Amino acid sequence: MLNKDLINHKFPGGTFTIDEEINNLIKLSTGLDINKKTLNEDIAHPIFSMVALNSIGYTLEELFNLLNYDVRKGPMLGECEFNLLDNFSLDRNYKVNGYIESFESKVSKKIGNFDIMNFKLEITFKNMIVSKINYKWILPI
Repeated sequence: MLNKDLINHKFPGGTFTIDEEINNLIKLSTGLDINKKTLNEDIAHPIFSMVALNSIGYTLEELFNLLNYDVRKGPMLGECEFNLLDNFSLDRNYKVNGYIESFESKVSKKIGNFDIMNFKLEITFKNMIVSKINYKWILPI
């Protein structure tokens, strides 16, 4: 049974740094020309808001184990909303913090009973928020 006592549980958190090589790989994967010069060469792609999920202090498997959720039931990312408050830059050490906001039980004709887990992340640099991300995970029962 899903451990719903984890509302407001804070993730251990972590950090990440965006180097030029990984930023170029992201640009290539999204169809951007890495050879095209821009006004500010050290600005990184905003997709790093989503990449920050790797720096919450848990792997997804560890998070689902903490929740007492069997991943064989097929958890699905239902929604991801991010608010970019500043540009990401290369060679900065970003801090990632987050917590589980809520659980909600629902019933669907297509997938049956499921829970929705909402969690929030904040990415900061020198205590200034760069990005806020809201995740909704669909957890079939």
